[in-house]
Amino acid sequence: MKATKILAILVLVILAAGLALCQEDKVESTLPSPVLQGPGHLGGEAPQLATQSDLATHNVILGGITLGAAFDSKGLYHAPAVPGDTGYATSDTRFFAQPSLAFQQTLKNVAWTLSYTPGVSISEHNTSDYQYAHNVAGDLTWMPSHRVLIHLRQDYSLSTNPFETVGRVPLLPGLGGPLGPNYEGVLPETRRTSLVSNADITFRLGPHTSLGFTGGFQKYDYASLSTGGGTLPVNFINSQVVNASAFFSEQLSASQTIGVQAIYSDIYSYGAETARTQAPTVLLYDTWQVNPHTTLTLFAGPEYVRSRDVLPITFLGITIYIPFYEHSWEYMAGGTFTWMGRRNALDITGSRRISPGGGLMGTVAATYGGVAFRTRWTPRWTTELRVNFTDQTGADLLGSGMAFRTFWAGGSVVRDLGRHFAIRVDAAYVRQMGTGLGLIPGNHVLVQGSLDYHFEKGLGGTR
Repeated sequence: MKATKILAILVLVILAAGLALCQEDKVESTLPSPVLQGPGHLGGEAPQLATQSDLATHNVILGGITLGAAFDSKGLYHAPAVPGDTGYATSDTRFFAQPSLAFQQTLKNVAWTLSYTPGVSISEHNTSDYQYAHNVAGDLTWMPSHRVLIHLRQDYSLSTNPFETVGRVPLLPGLGGPLGPNYEGVLPETRRTSLVSNADITFRLGPHTSLGFTGGFQKYDYASLSTGGGTLPVNFINSQVVNASAFFSEQLSASQTIGVQAIYSDIYSYGAETARTQAPTVLLYDTWQVNPHTTLTLFAGPEYVRSRDVLPITFLGITIYIPFYEHSWEYMAGGTFTWMGRRNALDITGSRRISPGGGLMGTVAATYGGVAFRTRWTPRWTTELRVNFTDQTGADLLGSGMAFRTFWAGGSVVRDLGRHFAIRVDAAYVRQMGTGLGLIPGNHVLVQGSLDYHFEKGLGGTR
């Protein structure tokens, strides 16, 4: 229970800090200075859904804690009673605490953010059965001159919570997009370690022309946890991704920007150490700023996929490895539509791309679609609805004939109780189906209620 004690100490520290800092200090609630807003390109971030009344904060220290309980219809996994069995899952209610602490500052030519969100939950059936999560992220944007913009971001997540995702921290957009992680599956009794690094540099060649380069590294490790006298009857597939790209964009008018981006992705799926997929892509993209609050982006292009695997053959006690190669032409395509009204916001996203298989497969061709809607009924009442689906099919030799599909539908209701407190109710349904997999995770119904305490403190800075 050492982790629980450490978390309890951290909770007390954050509460004390909130009481000490939560004075009438001015917190700037406007968007960061335009000097630090770079030209768009296809990357690995997914901006958070927000209305105009959800004012973005900067130059701020933000902290808080969320306490609550969550019911999961398949939350308690029971290990196989006999070898060869698959085990089974029953419902469970968990009591959780999730503190958070974040810093954000915007100066004349530099903006930086540091955010940390741990968490722990305990089962009602067994107080020694606890899940934990650590999410930390840092972001730096630097403009050394009016023609050069540099952006760096680092995310790290360590979690045994099946619903936790890397990049879910305050004051920073989530991870996603054409170069983001694949985290659609809800894997039972799994310890997940995720490391995501992104960097890009943009050069303004003229008032309406930009050239830039991006680089990224992702690493995902999965480990089945011992429970009920056994472990899951499957070994999840770890993966590692290296990607790089170059882009060129031209602003044709006040509302339209077009561009071309060449992307190279190298995916290692090392449940078998030798599985590797290389996928160079050339994309054309077009962005319309329909009005200050409405944006539409479309992208598409061919993708050449080259997969390599090794088949081990043992003869007379000697093992030799025979390499196999496969080549195919695929495509990457997608689009996003965002609308931010005074009290309502809408986000529609769709994409098809080559990506890691989220622990269940090696490299996959993933088709994703999602709709999210947020509305602020009154200054104190906010609701949010989300629906998304993902269809993944094996894109390498090991994944031939494998498929995994997920469907999410859910929403939340938030009632602000004052400047520092809010109550929240979340509900979600997750349907998961698979073909040819070692494990097909079951469906989930999740209902969660929580009380949130938060504080803000002005950090200072110049624009």
